[in-house]
Amino acid sequence: MAEEAPYKVIERLENEVEVREYSGQIWATTISGSEDTAFMILVAYISGRNEGKTEIPMTAPVITRQVPDGLMMAFVMPPGSDMKNLPKPVSDDIGIKEINGLRLAVISFPSYVTRGDYERGLKILVSMVKKKGLKTKGGPLLLQYNSPWTPPMDRRNEIAVEISNTPA
Repeated sequence: MAEEAPYKVIERLENEVEVREYSGQIWATTISGSEDTAFMILVAYISGRNEGKTEIPMTAPVITRQVPDGLMMAFVMPPGSDMKNLPKPVSDDIGIKEINGLRLAVISFPSYVTRGDYERGLKILVSMVKKKGLKTKGGPLLLQYNSPWTPPMDRRNEIAVEISNTPA
C-alpha cells in the first residue's frame, strides 16, 4: 500500500464533506491527452527514468485536473522530499512543483471513477462549499488512492476543490 500524503481535518460539513489542510508538498506533474499516458510518464520518472536513476516510492493520492491543454496529473513526492534532493526528470514532459500547503474541501466515494459518480460528487461538494460561504480557487481535483487491481468496493476516490481562508 502506498504512503498517503498527510492532512488534518479542519471541519466536517454535511454530506460527508471535509475541509482539510495539507502541509507543503512537492508534486511531479505532467500534462497529457489521456490519463494512461500521463500515468506512464510519471511512473517512468519514479521508477528511475531521471538524472539520478533513482527510484522514488509511490505515494497516494494520484491527483488529476482538467486543464486547457488536456489532463494534468500529479504524483505527490514522499514526505521528507525537497526540491534539492529529488532527481531531475530526463523528460521535458515532467515538471517538479513545490506546493506551499493546501486547504481543500473534499468528498469521498468508492468504486471505479465514472463520469456520473464524479458529476454527482462534484455537485454535492460545490453545493456544500457555497452553503458554507467558502471561496474556491482553481478547478476541481480528482484524488485516487488505489492501484488498478484494488476491488471496486475497497477503492477510495475523492473530489476536492481548493478553498481560500477567506469567505466568499
